[in-house]
Amino acid sequence: MRPTPIIFGLLLAGLPVVYLGLPLWLSGDWRWVEGWIFGIWFVSFAAAVLLWLRSRGPALLAERFRMPGTGGQSRADAAIVIGLKVCWLAFFVVPPLDVRFGWTPRLPGAGETSLTTCRQPHRKVVYADPRCWLLGSSSQR
Repeated sequence: MRPTPIIFGLLLAGLPVVYLGLPLWLSGDWRWVEGWIFGIWFVSFAAAVLLWLRSRGPALLAERFRMPGTGGQSRADAAIVIGLKVCWLAFFVVPPLDVRFGWTPRLPGAGETSLTTCRQPHRKVVYADPRCWLLGSSSQR
């Protein structure tokens, strides 16, 4: 069964809400730059693929919209698809929750290497940033 234009339009309209809004809401920080970058990239990519499939491969699009377990799938295949969907959901839920609750430490220097950091001689930075060397700042040498 091919998705109707209304369902397809709702799907395209729902992409930003789910894949951009949900991670930012779960992170608790609407200024989370990495979340915005990934969300915009993912929504753009998914919309482009869906529009391309609608014009070039409507049969494949209809197959991808089927419910798991229909269309001659075995029970094992349906279980695998459901497991993949659970992992896919975790892929979008766990990183924003990590940002909110700080389960993993930030990478050394993440968010600290900038032009202002290079020009602050009173600040102790334990790693060498090549961008500061290019600027000729003595605080990193």
